[in-house]
Amino acid sequence: MRVAPGVKAAVDAAAAAADSNRSKVTEALWAWYAGLPGASLPERPGDAKPPAR
Repeated sequence: MRVAPGVKAAVDAAAAAADSNRSKVTEALWAWYAGLPGASLPERPGDAKPPAR
């Protein structure tokens, strides 16, 4: 798959910040897009909900 270098770098940085990698994120996105059972969007940095008080 061809992706613009700036996009690739941004995905790599976001994946690393989410303690993941480009391959895992890509697979999760493809599975979610295809509507596979149990698939969900991968977590992005900053998406984590703050702890309940």
